[in-house]
Amino acid sequence: MVHLGRLIFVAVLFVGCAGPEIPPPIEPKVEREIDLVQPSQIQTELESTTIIDIRKRAEYLSGHLPGAQQLWRDNLQSDEYPFGGMCVGKERLAFLLDSIGCTTGQKIVVYDAKGGCDAARLWWMLKYYGHHNVQLLDGGLQLWEQSALAVDTGFTAAPLSKGFRFVEPGDETLIVSYEQVQAASKDPGVVIVDTRTSEEYDGSALKEGAFYAGHIPGSINFDWGRCVEMGSDWKLKSTDAIVSDMVAAGIDTSKRIITYCHTGVRSAHTTFVMRELLGFDDVSNYDGSWSEWSFRTLEKMKN
Repeated sequence: MVHLGRLIFVAVLFVGCAGPEIPPPIEPKVEREIDLVQPSQIQTELESTTIIDIRKRAEYLSGHLPGAQQLWRDNLQSDEYPFGGMCVGKERLAFLLDSIGCTTGQKIVVYDAKGGCDAARLWWMLKYYGHHNVQLLDGGLQLWEQSALAVDTGFTAAPLSKGFRFVEPGDETLIVSYEQVQAASKDPGVVIVDTRTSEEYDGSALKEGAFYAGHIPGSINFDWGRCVEMGSDWKLKSTDAIVSDMVAAGIDTSKRIITYCHTGVRSAHTTFVMRELLGFDDVSNYDGSWSEWSFRTLEKMKN
């Protein structure tokens, strides 16, 4: 694992060839386990682990990990706002997890077939609400199949309800509000990272659900997919490759970081990468993302 001190040191070397004197590297962080698991590590733990497939029902039925239960993003989005994409409340998520047989405190492994962004959204929600025993399957369904591991088709009946509850304190540092992002956009000590495509960022593409095209003032564009070996084994890239790419994009890894995208899904993946793979603790995901920002900006203009 690459630690924060090393990353900042690498970043300074990368951008500061003729700049100010290089500061000494920060003391490395204590080694810890990360919430990333390989197919070979879980194939013997399937019976004691809840596996959640974050894809549409038809895709799930065509092939999924043995014993996996299915949830889709629509199940995880609240309908209580005038804009889309906000995560469901804590009690609603607990009900959904209970309905597919999750056990309080038991390990949950989440995966998708899209590079991990949909799965990372659920990882982020579980951590935020207080279920910390959760891992992301590196490479998703593609790597699982490439590893010649067993795949089931059709419907897998959910275990009986076990009364799933969130019993541990949630991690509120994972999330920021519209007001916090407003303040951060004027704070030189914060980097706001837009994890959408360059077309969404520069306004040449308008995704459904956004109220106008563009980006949050002062944000830096870094497409979430740049962290993934898209089209090959779909694993996360090496830490050195990701850091170099982020620094080249202009992201100062020594600062506090806020990520956002269209509805907080792709940015949840970048939050996962920065926190888990790269070891940054001071990274938060803007749940409302561009859907909320564009809505509230237009509302302010009307008033």
